[in-house]
Amino acid sequence: MIWHSFLRRLGISRTPDLAQDAASLLHQADAALADLKTGPFFNANRKSIQQQFRLFSHWKRPGLRARNLALLAEEPQLARLYLLHLDGYMREAALNALCPPLDPLSTYLLCLCMNDWVPQVRAAAEQAFARCAPDTPAANMLPVLWQVMRVGQSWQRWENRYASLLDEISVLPDLLAAVVAQLRDGAAPGSTQILRAISRSPAIDAALPDLAQHARQPYLRTLALDFLIKGRAEWPTGQKRKIWRNKPLGIATLVPETAQRPLTCQPALPALLAAGLADRSVKVRKYALDGLIQHRDRPDLRHLIDAQISQRDQAQYAGLRMRLDYLAARMAEQRPS
Repeated sequence: MIWHSFLRRLGISRTPDLAQDAASLLHQADAALADLKTGPFFNANRKSIQQQFRLFSHWKRPGLRARNLALLAEEPQLARLYLLHLDGYMREAALNALCPPLDPLSTYLLCLCMNDWVPQVRAAAEQAFARCAPDTPAANMLPVLWQVMRVGQSWQRWENRYASLLDEISVLPDLLAAVVAQLRDGAAPGSTQILRAISRSPAIDAALPDLAQHARQPYLRTLALDFLIKGRAEWPTGQKRKIWRNKPLGIATLVPETAQRPLTCQPALPALLAAGLADRSVKVRKYALDGLIQHRDRPDLRHLIDAQISQRDQAQYAGLRMRLDYLAARMAEQRPS
């Protein structure tokens, strides 16, 4: 503090002088925020902007908070900058002043505020997302929400707002269509996590047959086919339960808990299984055979079962041969002697 006071007496400031009017401050903020990207260096860059614009807590200097609130009222576009403020009152005011359409950075900061340590900020962030998301293009929100859906379940403070965020995505047709298109055509990491996350909403059920047949990643085709075969969707709840392996020795395992719901659509299972059996991925073919075993009593699958049993000697992989042998043995038990 003594060194900083000495610099001020010499006329040297630690940070550049800020503009006194809202328009000039907005120009400076836009130039600084243009270089702020979500990524591994986000926290360091955010701290640099906080120091540059002095976005610190003003509990000892309420006059500065009043000045910033006046600037925000004069120029609502400053809300993008004040979402980075260390003062919870300023973050809450910025969220209330936020207007659509959102840019990718504002969307990311808004999601971070849903996990804020201040309860009032979290509530304001949830209201701001519900207010701005319908009028924001899906292209602005998809890259950010993709990242948030991957890691958001590990955030501890936003309680049920993760589920609320997924519900908001499912009720926005353009955004849900963009998520499905990214799942089908993209190769981004974490796609299976995204599919499990959004599968809690029945709105995704209609897209599952398309994903099971045309998704680019085999793990996605496998997961979608598994949902359709079982007739239910499953997703992790974010909680874990302890299962004892050897209680006297204190050996236990933490197992993730899952929730499930029945699917709202009745897919054409013979066509889906036929496409799965012809898939180029061995993993998908294994799951398709598991579906044949599970539904072997259905009459409309008998011709498909007979065709697979007749070709079991041509199976190149042990996992496929094992399933075909099991299926042949079960079908032989059903035939009259």
